[in-house]
Amino acid sequence: LVVTKSVNATKARQNDVLTYSIVIRNDGPDAASDVVVSEPLTAELSFVSASVTAGTFDEVAKQWNVGRLANGQTEVLTIQAKVLAVGPITNTVVASGTDVMSAQSTLNANATVEAGVAISKLPVSGADSMRLLLIAAMAVLVGSVLVAADRRRRRYRSHHV
Repeated sequence: LVVTKSVNATKARQNDVLTYSIVIRNDGPDAASDVVVSEPLTAELSFVSASVTAGTFDEVAKQWNVGRLANGQTEVLTIQAKVLAVGPITNTVVASGTDVMSAQSTLNANATVEAGVAISKLPVSGADSMRLLLIAAMAVLVGSVLVAADRRRRRYRSHHV
C-alpha cells in the first residue's frame, strides 16, 4: 500500500477552507483487505465535508473504511476543513491494511499549511491616487510655508531685540 496526501494551499488565513486529498494505492502484488485510513484533524482545523471514491467515511471518527483494494487499484478521499487558528498546521493521515504477502502494514503521510493573517493591499483607483498625490503635495507646501515663516520670525526677532 502507498498513501499520499496533499492540500490545495501552502498558505491560508483564519476561516479559509482547505481541501485535502488523500490517495491510497495498492502496488501489489496481491489484493489488500481491511484497508482503513484515519484522518484525525488537528485542533487548528474544523471538519466541513468529505467525499470518497470507494468505501465509507465516518465523520465522527474521521476514518475512511476503504475495504478491499485490488492490485493496482487507487482510491481517493477528499476532505474540506476550515482553518481555526494561525500558525503552521501539519495534518497527518494514517493508513493500514492487510495483504497476503506482508500481513499488516501501516503507513503515514502528511501535508503542512502555514496559516496566518495575510496583509492585503487596498485597491487604489486612479482618482484615489490623484487625491493622495494632492494631499502629499499640500503637506510639502504647508511644511515649506511653516519653515519660511519660522525663518522670517527668527530674523525679525534678531533685528528687533
